[in-house]
Amino acid sequence: MSHLKKRTCLSVEAKKKILKEVDEKILSKTEISKKYGIPKNSLSTILKAREKIVGNGNTGKNPSRKYFREAKHPQLQKALISWMWKMRGMNIPVDGNLLKEQ
Repeated sequence: MSHLKKRTCLSVEAKKKILKEVDEKILSKTEISKKYGIPKNSLSTILKAREKIVGNGNTGKNPSRKYFREAKHPQLQKALISWMWKMRGMNIPVDGNLLKEQ
């Protein structure tokens, strides 16, 4: 029976630390991948996505997030978020069903 390694999902903070360590060249790429428990090809993917990772930190978004998903309909998302905050301001509980109706 083969031993499958569990997938490691790194936060944006961890990816920035990896980029910094690669830039400083204190450790080799192989040592860095072992340190963070990721395969070397995942390290290469992180290096390729440098602009996206570094650019995300400047937008004020949560640095502990793990994915860079954008809304398919950004205007709809903004409208729902403002409506939700308005409802919460009036102490009306908002759940998934109420959001779907809206």
